[in-house]
Amino acid sequence: MNIQLKQKRGLYNRKFTLTDKRILVEIRSLYKISSYSIGIADLGFEILYQSDNKNRIYKLRAICYLGALVGLSALFFTTNEDASARATLLLFVFGSLSIYFSVKFNQDDIVLYGGERDLIFYRNVPDEATVLKFIDQIMARYKVIVKEKYSTFDSTTTEEDYYDNLSWMRENDIIDMAEFIELKSKFDLFKLM
Repeated sequence: MNIQLKQKRGLYNRKFTLTDKRILVEIRSLYKISSYSIGIADLGFEILYQSDNKNRIYKLRAICYLGALVGLSALFFTTNEDASARATLLLFVFGSLSIYFSVKFNQDDIVLYGGERDLIFYRNVPDEATVLKFIDQIMARYKVIVKEKYSTFDSTTTEEDYYDNLSWMRENDIIDMAEFIELKSKFDLFKLM
């Protein structure tokens, strides 16, 4: 069963489709469309919150608004042609910057990192709980894949390798203690036969 998470912020769209063993990522912006897939086993499961310093951006935006307002008032109240040209330039520069800072989205992301590839999600699109729930579903699929991969054994599997795999899965919370004991006893029983 495929699970999708769609995120849209301004002109940027991200769509994540979680399949049994892969995540399909499609990123659309005004300039380009990129699409790729990542194996779930290639992901890490450390969560990092990244965010811009919003106070600095708010201050810059306020300064630009003030500069545009000064340029606009100077344009209306001056009669000198040279001062009028300077006021127009001031209005254009600060007006453009204020539009840019109004349209620019602050970075506010959740990054899934620690593996071979990182995934970046918008934190508040559609909301943080939905994004974290999607990340939990990725982690659950990861645990199933890793458990299948490292808990299988055959006649060539050595006791030391298998126990190391079980210990690693236990330490990384892929299996709990009950599953650890069950898998260990299955392996011991197999080796006795």
